[in-house]
Amino acid sequence: MQDHVEAIAYLASLLQDATTRTLTIREIKILTQVSKDLPLLLYQLPLQLEQIHLLVDRNQMLAMEVVPVLLMGPLAERYWDALVQHTVSTNTLEVIHHCLITRSVPVQRELIHLTVDLAIITCTEADYTHEEKYVRTFLKFIQSLHDHQLVDYANHVPGLQSFCIQFLHIRGVSALYKTISNIQVQE
Repeated sequence: MQDHVEAIAYLASLLQDATTRTLTIREIKILTQVSKDLPLLLYQLPLQLEQIHLLVDRNQMLAMEVVPVLLMGPLAERYWDALVQHTVSTNTLEVIHHCLITRSVPVQRELIHLTVDLAIITCTEADYTHEEKYVRTFLKFIQSLHDHQLVDYANHVPGLQSFCIQFLHIRGVSALYKTISNIQVQE
């Protein structure tokens, strides 16, 4: 019994550490294995809602395993809100994409739309040195969601058009702009 308590305390400590520092490969493997073998235990470890974005930004590979489990648990909607409440970083977009496409995490369409809108805002507010990375990550994200029928461009025409006009100088944006323009013509 004491061994179980110590093991859980160690896992809780590791998960907390994952929000403050980059974990070692060994530590990541331990938490990844727990998320696969004992997902119910993961719900009991003390990861505060406001810490989820820290986990994503400091340990993205671990987040790819842990976040989908959390987004299928009892606090799924609250974790999703917390995930996109802060600036939607490229790591956040990649983790959300992984959750939606690779792991097929069920989520309300409104939350996907909110994520798209916040990601556009993040791109427009990014400093020049990070702008291209944000924009290109967003382009891949939105195209993939559209390809998997998780988002309809028609629901985002004004936001996507202004995004495209602002970032037309970045490779790939013109293709999205043409697609959006074709949607408007069809309507």
